[in-house]
Amino acid sequence: MSATASRYIIQKLVERGKLGKEYFIVEYGAGYSTEVFLDQLIKEHVHATYVAVERDPWWYKEVLKMFPGGILAKHQWSFSDYKKFVKANPQNIWEVPESCARLKTTQKKLGSLCGMIRFFLKKNTFWFNSEYRLKIGTVNFECPYICEPFKDQYGESPHKNKYIGIPLEELVNQLKSGKECHAVIMIDGGPRADVVNEIFSLLKTHKNLTVDIFLFEAYRGYYQNVIAVHPEGKFIPAEKNERSDGTLYLQEPSIEEKGSLCMKLMGVTDVNDALKRELWHYTNA
Repeated sequence: MSATASRYIIQKLVERGKLGKEYFIVEYGAGYSTEVFLDQLIKEHVHATYVAVERDPWWYKEVLKMFPGGILAKHQWSFSDYKKFVKANPQNIWEVPESCARLKTTQKKLGSLCGMIRFFLKKNTFWFNSEYRLKIGTVNFECPYICEPFKDQYGESPHKNKYIGIPLEELVNQLKSGKECHAVIMIDGGPRADVVNEIFSLLKTHKNLTVDIFLFEAYRGYYQNVIAVHPEGKFIPAEKNERSDGTLYLQEPSIEEKGSLCMKLMGVTDVNDALKRELWHYTNA
């Protein structure tokens, strides 16, 4: 993310911790940002439950290295789980051009003899779900891992509901108990449009919920329909095309990418335009 987005989010994270409500932070797509945001919360003595969900095994290992000493519960996939995934129907609710869809291609590879062999060889290092819990200063940190054999940006995966729902479980339980809750939802991975939809469904069901929704890379064409439904949200433009460490944030797409259908669906061909719509923020607080 840009330095502008990072500063803006940190400001809101600290501010919302002073509302006097049960405070939840849910981050879809864990990584280095998780460490930065957590550090700021702890420095400001903000009490919160912070859930960062990940589906990439490499990033999951990196996050656990950042926060050692917690309790890890691992749930291995069975071969039956594997076969169910291979035969499952797409779960997307948004139209996806066939050339951009990924589930069927992944299922074909996994259903082959080579795919099954790779499953058994990598069963312990990839094919599992897990939960990780750790108390860090004033923050209860949780990091679930939802195994996903492909990058599910369009919500095709049969595990989509787990990826979206598991990080929200504690928040929903508190809401059902009648407590006033505030949630900051940061969406930087997975089927982002579906996550936005789910949060607005929670808002309709639970009047004791206030939220901040941050949709990263909001310039992507695929997210415009869900953004358009909620005109109260606003884009936070990046002041400069650089990250917090001063490195370049966005680069011009290549000529080949500019002409592709998936590029039009998932990105833009003009960096300046993208910087104006890098981060989308909605709040009812």
